[in-house]
Amino acid sequence: MPYVCTVRRIPSQPAMVVRPEVPLEQVGPAMVEGFRAVGDYLERAGATPAGETYARYLRMGCVSAHLEIGFTVRELLPGAGAVKPSELPAGEAVVTLHRGPYERLPEALAALRAWMHEHHRVAAGPHWETYLDGPPEVTDAELYETEVFVPLKGEVPESPA
Repeated sequence: MPYVCTVRRIPSQPAMVVRPEVPLEQVGPAMVEGFRAVGDYLERAGATPAGETYARYLRMGCVSAHLEIGFTVRELLPGAGAVKPSELPAGEAVVTLHRGPYERLPEALAALRAWMHEHHRVAAGPHWETYLDGPPEVTDAELYETEVFVPLKGEVPESPA
């Protein structure tokens, strides 16, 4: 699928998360478990997500991934057990929309990296995905919609007129 990459200014977003480190083949199940753990915590605390359901890839290795899985919230809570407060960072990010199965998400990240190379931009930290439409509400994986974000260092200088 063709990817359209755009730069957005992102506000900081408080979040409640878990941060598992798992073998690469366990990323999908770890996300399901992570969303469940954070959702259960929020329900017990009487809080609700403020918008974004996301996974941030803190570190990707050859055999394992260190993830941050959770929900943005209106205000940070103290956390309990594995559930901790966090924040999606403020600043510029290059973003694209991926439509289709999660297994093809690396294509979206490759498009963002190609855009960064072409525009001489550098990542300011780990990328993340926000899940707009997906399971359990959407059952056809070809209809899943996921935004992929890469935070950017610095800002593009204005071109002289």
